[in-house]
Amino acid sequence: MRIVKIAGLALVAACWFWARDMVQGEREELALIWCAPLLQFPITLLGRRALDKQPVRERAEKASVLVHYAMMIALGISIFPAIQRVQQQPRGVLPFPLPLGNALVSLTACATALTVLNLA
Repeated sequence: MRIVKIAGLALVAACWFWARDMVQGEREELALIWCAPLLQFPITLLGRRALDKQPVRERAEKASVLVHYAMMIALGISIFPAIQRVQQQPRGVLPFPLPLGNALVSLTACATALTVLNLA
């Protein structure tokens, strides 16, 4: 399991560096910023299904590690383009109305917190 954790961390770092250097256009940038965090919903669902299929300790440990690394990738790859965008355009216009943006932030934050509580 130790090798899997080290390989997972290397994969997370590789994805984060890719996201930092990849952004080519505004559409790709906005897709990473807004869509990548939404991947936490299917990741959570797949992790939950894996645990429900065989609720044994070994399976729970493996599912927890895989879900956490997948979450780190999904949430992390959106951070780099978002930081670069804020640095380039401090008063950039969001593609969503403010109430909708706030609702999305609240929804994804709540889902992330519930995922961590569920897998802790």
